[in-house]
Amino acid sequence: MSTSLTVARWYLRTKNFQVYNSLSRQTKQTSLSSTQQKYSGNLPTALITTLLIFIIKLPSYIERYSR
Repeated sequence: MSTSLTVARWYLRTKNFQVYNSLSRQTKQTSLSSTQQKYSGNLPTALITTLLIFIIKLPSYIERYSR
């Protein structure tokens, strides 16, 4: 179970606003940083790969659609 679900369920039982707000803020920061770490470096690789494929396929596209 994810941390945010645990925090939400705990809040529904206790209705403790201050602790809930600080926990939810920490959870958001943690999930954002882990997401950024997970996908860091993939975007440039994907762009380079896409450009390479496009450049390789370009002559066949020109030949096919120039008629």
